This record gives sequence, structure tokens and C-alpha cells, in this order.
Amino acid sequence: MVAELGDWAVGSGPLFRLLARSVQAAVERGALPPGARLPAERSLAEAVSVSRGTAVAAYDLLVADGLVERRHGSGTFVIGAGSLGLPPGREGSALVARLVDRSADTASPVVDLSISVLHRPDGLPDVQVGTADLDGVLPDTGYSPWGLPGLRGAVARLVTSWGCPPWSSRW
Repeated sequence: MVAELGDWAVGSGPLFRLLARSVQAAVERGALPPGARLPAERSLAEAVSVSRGTAVAAYDLLVADGLVERRHGSGTFVIGAGSLGLPPGREGSALVARLVDRSADTASPVVDLSISVLHRPDGLPDVQVGTADLDGVLPDTGYSPWGLPGLRGAVARLVTSWGCPPWSSRW
């Protein structure tokens, strides 16, 4: 398996994420097929020269993403990239998919704000954000407490269409 990981430690981010991404890539290209048994954490850590904690964290991430499963007393096995069952057209990890499935109660009018995605985006306006919109975001971390002007405008128009008065600078 180590040969399939390639130059896994090159890149930015914590080593456990880089290791998990490399294992994920091997699963996605079929080098680690469903049912394949992965090395024990200690063996993997020794083979790639990291701490056991790094190997454990990488496996934890892969378990959370639904790519592998741990079988008590038997080891860690590849489930496979095609078994995640994400909603059509939705990108993200299997963890997000499971959270969406768990929180989905289509009969409830309440929007679950405990997760960052909606199960069904019915009623949301068709808004698109392009790279030009993102280029102007300050700070450059991509997180702005003020949001994107285009999205703020779309939300303001939607809320105004519900009969709520527009925000006033007098408040």
C-alpha cells in the first residue's frame, strides 16, 4: 500500500490530512479496491515515518468520510469511493451527507442551522458566485463577517419580497 501513496507528504496542511488524502486517492483510482485490508496503524506509521497518532488521525478522517471501516479485532478495510450515496449534484464528504440525511425532516418547516447545507434547496433563489466575486473578498481568508455583496443583495431582495422592510442605516 505504501507504494500506492506516492509522495504523499508534499503539500500544505497537517500530515494526517495529507496521508488521508493520499489513501483516498488510491481508493478512488482503484489501487485499493473495496474489501482491501489496510495496514494496522502502527505498521502504517512505521512504513511512512510518522507517529502512530498521525496514522490514527488519518484513518479517523477516512472513517468519517465513509471510505474505510474499522472492524474490531480484524482491522481497517476499504469500503469504496462509490458507496457514499451523496445527493445528486452535491459535492462534499460522506460526513456531510450523513448529517444532511439525519437532519432531513421534509415535513418540518424549521430550517436546521446546525449544519451548513440544506437537504433540499427548494425556494432558494438562483444565485451564482463567480471567481470575480471571490477576488474582492477581504480579508483574503475567504471569510468575511459582511459576506459577499452579491449574496447580501440577493438575500435582501428575497426578504423584501416576503414583506419585510429593507434595512435602514437609521437603526
